[in-house]
Amino acid sequence: MMDFQSISEIINTIRGLDLTNIINLIPLPHAGVGGGIEAKEHVDIVSTLKFTFVFVLGVGATFGMGLAFAAKKFAVKKDPRVEQVREVLASAHCGACGYAGCEQYAEAVVSNPDVPPNLCTPGGAKCAELVAMITGKKAEATEPIFSRIMCQGDWHKSAKRFKYEGVEDCRAVILAGGGDKSCVYGCLGYATCVRACPFDAIHMNEDHLPVVDITKCTGCRKCEAACPKKVIEILPAGKAVVVACHSRDRGAETRKNCQVGCIACGVCVKVCPFDAAKVEDSLSRIDLDKCRVC
Repeated sequence: MMDFQSISEIINTIRGLDLTNIINLIPLPHAGVGGGIEAKEHVDIVSTLKFTFVFVLGVGATFGMGLAFAAKKFAVKKDPRVEQVREVLASAHCGACGYAGCEQYAEAVVSNPDVPPNLCTPGGAKCAELVAMITGKKAEATEPIFSRIMCQGDWHKSAKRFKYEGVEDCRAVILAGGGDKSCVYGCLGYATCVRACPFDAIHMNEDHLPVVDITKCTGCRKCEAACPKKVIEILPAGKAVVVACHSRDRGAETRKNCQVGCIACGVCVKVCPFDAAKVEDSLSRIDLDKCRVC
């Protein structure tokens, strides 16, 4: 058996060895010419690493240049006018133009001759003129439009069926049996339209009924889309005569549920000299094409 002194001598001998030289002197197997495995006396690891690094770098550079060439060769050329149109739009991404966003409308108005330059209602007439100038189209004058609240039955004029406690959002309230108001057609008054407006054009009055600021409203239709009761309509600014009621109930039922609801009495039909008023589904309606705001 080995004594303690012999073990100590072996440990001291190992400590004094140069490990780098040991690694370089280790016979490593490599493939020979005939397909067999041979062993060299030593392998220069540093040279091998340098070769590997240069090889990988060369492959990466080759693929990189290939991808760059392909990207340039097959790139889709973009009309510079698209970016010019994009810069003059209102950047509201409201969808009032009928497209998903301002970028999509800019591409359409430049590439499609049938798309008019005045679809950006938040941008107004000035925006339409600039878009027409960039695209070489004719800017036609358009009448301003804004939101109208087709309901006047606030929390005091229209009774409640039950007390609602929960998330104060009209889209949540409507899940509880159609809402807490007696009139199931009317505005619920929980300000969903206010939060949907990107132009701060709608505010709730003290009676929990939305009021539209026509100086700020652009007719972007976001409030119209957000209202679960569909009591908001986008109408031309010059058509001031509307029936601010949305109820489809019969007269007696409407009067029971709301103090100011339309009861379809037909008086407006009789007095209109232009045949613009008519009663349909227990509700009076105004034909905007016939109405002369007399």
